[in-house]
Amino acid sequence: MQGCYALSEPHPPYIWSLIPMIKRQNIDMSRKIDEGDAGAEIDKELQKPNRSSRFKHFLFPLVLFIPLGLIMDLMHELGHAVWGIVIGGRLAYMQIAYLEVYPRFTLNPEFRLGYVVVTGLHTEFENGLFLLGGSLTTNIVAWLIALILFATRHGRKTRMALLILGIFGVLDLPLYVLFPQIGLRHWLFLGGATPEPLIGAGKMGIPDVVFYALVTLTTVGLTALYTHIWRDTEDQRGTLFEKTLSKRGTWVEKVIPGLILITLWLDGWFYPLLLLPILYVILVEKKTLGWLGFQRRGLRLSAVLGFSLSVALSAVYYPIFLQYLPLIRGRNVDLHSVFTDVFWYPLYEEIAYRGFALAHFAEPSGFKPSARNLLANITQSLLFLSIHGHHIAAGIPMVLVPVFMLGLLNGLLFLKTRNIYGCLISHSVLNSFALILLRLHATV
Repeated sequence: MQGCYALSEPHPPYIWSLIPMIKRQNIDMSRKIDEGDAGAEIDKELQKPNRSSRFKHFLFPLVLFIPLGLIMDLMHELGHAVWGIVIGGRLAYMQIAYLEVYPRFTLNPEFRLGYVVVTGLHTEFENGLFLLGGSLTTNIVAWLIALILFATRHGRKTRMALLILGIFGVLDLPLYVLFPQIGLRHWLFLGGATPEPLIGAGKMGIPDVVFYALVTLTTVGLTALYTHIWRDTEDQRGTLFEKTLSKRGTWVEKVIPGLILITLWLDGWFYPLLLLPILYVILVEKKTLGWLGFQRRGLRLSAVLGFSLSVALSAVYYPIFLQYLPLIRGRNVDLHSVFTDVFWYPLYEEIAYRGFALAHFAEPSGFKPSARNLLANITQSLLFLSIHGHHIAAGIPMVLVPVFMLGLLNGLLFLKTRNIYGCLISHSVLNSFALILLRLHATV
């Protein structure tokens, strides 16, 4: 039966020629599989950290530990010097470790971790701010480093160096408050033996309970930030902000802005501190300054309403001024007063309490008679009022009435227009009116 051999007869000749080829292919495939398995095992072994790689991983931070610690120590002492000079003192001496920085740049055989002398400080407040200034500066530096790491990309070594430097800044304030009270020094066995920041805050009139609460708050906030940054140190795929915004929106949009607002509220003397909210909005939140109210939209309405508010508040302030004239007649009106009262304080306070605070804690959609807007506006007005408490100590408490009205009405103006220029106008014009009155009545 020709043509039917496939079932009843042996395989045709060409089938036998294919069998060795199939066997060779099977052998090659098995070899490839074995080689692939071996390659995978090799990759796994290479990925496992050995003792050498672990040692190198920790060697870099250990090498940087002492020099970065000295850099932050220099920041601490520069903070003392800068704050002392800002409030009218004069730098007389500065030393870091064995290096005398001022008045001569030379080596000193006597070791001092950090030592600064500023002369010309007369009041308790000035001496308190000088004492607090060192740890306050390192705390601010720690926040700035966190913002840089939070918003930008760096190589692993650069990121690790900034992390270590920032951690020194995080620990500086709480350790200086705690360790000297239990018989240790600032850094266990080095540094000051008295709780310098706590003493300084007391001299400034800040109650111990309030200061402890502020130290705890800023330390917890910084610790949380640096913990997140540390976990993402090895990840170079994007910025930490871009990866965590959706998951930690509350942290980015509420918690950190709240801590920044508290920092701004603590003091308005240190001019560069104003960069903190601006850099946060630009670098971390990826927004423009229009978010803080620096925009052309609504400018005309904001300017008209702002000037109108200043006129109304000047009418409120004038009889109060006349009532307290004997107490405030002696105040000197100089260029420094003009700069601070007309330009600096309005800019600083309007950005902090109207622009930054209301932009983050009020309704984002604009002016609405809501409970959230009301609470945010009253809160920022009270914070604004609290920084003018020196009027009570000066015996002129009624001045706080137009101050509170300014804060409240400027808040409403910002919520209405989302433009900060009108707030700046009302604040500057009112302060200018007060200085003009002082100048006129000083010559009468």
